[in-house]
This record gives sequence, C-alpha cells and structure tokens, in this order.
Amino acid sequence: MDNGTPPGNAFTTLLARAAEPDGVDATALRYHDTSVSYRDLAERAARAGAGLARLGVQPENRVLFLMKDSPAMVAAWLGTLHIGAVAVAYNIRASAAEIRHAVTDSRCRALVVDADYLPLVREALDGLEYMPALVSDAGDVDVVPLGRLEASDLEPETPFPVRPDDMAFWIYTSGTTGKPKAVVHLHKDITIAADYMRGYMEVGSDDVIFSTSKLFFAYALGHSLLGGLSAGATVVIDDQWPDPQTILALVEKHRPTVFYSVPTLYRNLLHDGAASQPAFSCVRRFCSAGEKLPVPLFEGWLEATGKPILEGIGTSESIFFFLGNRPEAVCPGSSGKPLPWSELRLTGDDGETIEAPDFPGSLWVRMPSVGDRYWNHQAKSRATFVGEWYRTGDIYSVDADGFWHHQGRDDDMLKISGQWVYPTEIEDVAIAVDGVAETALVGATNADGLVRLHLFVVAHDGVDQDALAETIKSTATERLAIYKVPRNIHFIDAIPRTATGKARRFLLRRQVEAVGT
Repeated sequence: MDNGTPPGNAFTTLLARAAEPDGVDATALRYHDTSVSYRDLAERAARAGAGLARLGVQPENRVLFLMKDSPAMVAAWLGTLHIGAVAVAYNIRASAAEIRHAVTDSRCRALVVDADYLPLVREALDGLEYMPALVSDAGDVDVVPLGRLEASDLEPETPFPVRPDDMAFWIYTSGTTGKPKAVVHLHKDITIAADYMRGYMEVGSDDVIFSTSKLFFAYALGHSLLGGLSAGATVVIDDQWPDPQTILALVEKHRPTVFYSVPTLYRNLLHDGAASQPAFSCVRRFCSAGEKLPVPLFEGWLEATGKPILEGIGTSESIFFFLGNRPEAVCPGSSGKPLPWSELRLTGDDGETIEAPDFPGSLWVRMPSVGDRYWNHQAKSRATFVGEWYRTGDIYSVDADGFWHHQGRDDDMLKISGQWVYPTEIEDVAIAVDGVAETALVGATNADGLVRLHLFVVAHDGVDQDALAETIKSTATERLAIYKVPRNIHFIDAIPRTATGKARRFLLRRQVEAVGT
C-alpha cells in the first residue's frame, strides 16, 4: 500500500458499534432464539477471517458462499472483508451449472457451503481443473469443518488496511436474460449505508430490521445487513425460505420496526390474511423493491395495515435505492423521487437529456455506491459504467409532481405497428381487473415476421378464465390505444421468476415461440 493512503476497510464501518461501550450488550443479529452482540459478531468475524487466511485466502482472493442466512454465514462474509478478500454470496437455489459458472468465473479461493448444498457443489465441481478449498458443516473428511473458521486458537489481527477503491464484495445479477454476471463493489461503496438508513429510512440503534429476501440478493444485503449494521440497529436473519406463515411467525417473534419485502410476498401475505394480523402493527416502515408494486396491491395493504408500502428501486449495481417514496410523499404506482445521495437524468435515443414531463427516457444514475465494473465483461462494463454515471437500462418518465414512473426495461421495449410499447403500461391495466393475480407481457415474432403481444396471466382460484380474458381485452380497449391491446392471453399457474422475484420474460417468450404464434 502506498505511504499516506488512508485505510478504508468497510469492516470497521459496519461494526463500529462493537467498539462502543454498549457493544457487549447491543444486539447485532437475531436468529431463531439466538442473539449475537456487536462485539461478539466482530470477534467471530475476525476469527473467521483468520481461519480463511489459514486456508490460503489472500487479499483480493474471492470467497464464494452457498449458505442459508445464519450468524456463521454473516461472520464468515464479514471476516472475508476483514482480511481484504472479496466476499461473494451466491444464490442458494442455483443449479449445478450456475454454481460451476460462478466458481470458474470468480476463480474463488474458497467455497463455503452448507451441508444441504454440498452434493450439488460436488456435481458442479466434477472435472474442473481449478478446485477451491471447500468449507462446510457436512462432516465429510475431504472438507474443512465450518467451525474451524472461528477456532478459538486463532489470533485475528486488525482489519487489513485496504484502499477505499479495493474490491470488497461482488453481487451476481439475477440473470433474467442469461448467465449471471458479477458486479464488483469496492469498500467505499458501503460508506453510504449509514447515511441511507439514518436519512431515508430514519433507522437508529433501537430499530429492528427484517427482510424477507435472502442475503445473496442485493436488496437484502444492502438495506438490511449493511445498512442495519452501519446504523447500529438489530438485523433479523432466518434460514427458512419465506412464505406467508413463516414470515408472520418471524414478525410475531422478533417485532421488527422496518420490514423489507417484494410485491409477490406482499400479495401472498395479503391474500392469506397474514397482513391483517396484529403482529404487523409493530412495523413502522414497509418497503418494496425487486419489481413494480401494483396499485391495487398498495391499496389493499394500506387498508389491511393502515400503513403504506414505500416502493423504491435500487439494483445490484447500486446496492441501495436511488429512488424512493417517503411517508410524507407517496405516489402509488411510482418509484418515488430521487434520494439525496443520487443524481438522476433521462436521455432520449439521441443521447440528449429529457426534461419534459411524462416523456419516457433511459435512466442514468450517479451515486457513491455504484459498482466499479462487471467482472470479465469489459464491453458490457464500458456500456454501463460511463465515467461517474451508471446506465441502468430502465425506462422512466417523470410526472408534473416530480414522481418517477417505471416504464420497463429498454430490452423489454416492443415496437408494435411502428409504435413503441412499454410492457408495464399494459400490465398495470390488466392487474387492475378483478380476478387477476399476476401478469407479464412479452412480444413474440409470428410466422409473418411481425411482433405480436402475448399477455401471461395468473388468475385467482375459481375464476372463469374465458370470461376473465374477455374482461381484460375490453378493459384494455377502453384504456389503451388499440395497438396496445393484447390479443393473445395465456393463463399459467405462476410467472417464472428469478430467485430475487423478477419476471423471466425470455422464458415466456420461448414458450410462445415454441408453439408458434
């Protein structure tokens, strides 16, 4: 390290409360019936880092995690930062092929894996010339015991003195259109966390934060773990995959004050009656991200709980929200307004900035936590990260009151009859029809080479699908230009989604093209 370069290890920022007088008693994590104090977490993480170093993990080496959320996972993830290595939490529902891709793409020095996933990992690693060290609680003779990472005989040093611009962690994108790619985040990217939680979320040391999403998802990692620890709050983690009854039980047990979730789970909680249970009265701030929040769902939740869902948007590239609704300024159906640390602009096809209200354009973001690049994707990096600006690929418009409205992804845009069509505009009309639970619109090329609209619909139980299809078409005819009315409506049991809740439109498109249009 150059002389005079200030240390910038994010470990110190995240666990600052451990050094305070109440660090022994202040709870950092809650997990089942266990509480972990800030000081205990800092010590466990430092020992875990020392354990990884003993396995040969050096600064900038990658450590891949395929683990359910747990104190051991959090300690090892933070311990990776402690020694200047790079933490990579990966999708626990990934296939063997996807795990193999992550291992070869990252060339991870160590792979920390729960016993449940070890057989899948062995399948993924079969035949690879490059083999990471395996760490697991499986008890197999050929893996390093997970408990050894935090062995009491290790003497952890102070956090490795990294530069603020050194790599800290990666987030693999959810892969809606192909293989996931890794967003490289630096130690400095975490510094916005405390400002975000104390500013936009108004989170303090007395708050309890719970996210239904898992820590391999940027939404949960940034807003729950990184943001919560930076603010000195208590973070609830759980190893179960979320469903309405599991979520309700966790809320009843831990009484969170800040609740993060995604539209699909908000809908399920409302549909199952869990939202109206008294337990949710402890939550003062409900937040949603991952996909657009339908207005009927917003209204149903408000009626059931008396509190609005604050929709916002952030990405794997930004970690934190750059747009968000506030309790005093909520516009249902919008992503809110720019947050204090973000600068936003819209551009047209000519690259010029759009200032006219309600005119759609491509969204660009400048904020301190934007990632540095995509690993092993130089061309995509140059197209996405341009100077200090990040081209999100999202299409937005701004209304006269300053609220930003998501119109879809630029790669989801469809040209029908010579006119551009934004899928979300049509989906919003369809989701408002009684009997419709979920929708996703795609365009598919027919035998004549023309693109035609196909609307996929998940209907509520017991609904007459033929009648519902006619109602959707008639409603769309009343509210939309004729070329935007979907003539092809397909009913399915569920919209295929990534583990982070985003619709996998390309799978729906393939489904249509496979049978012909």
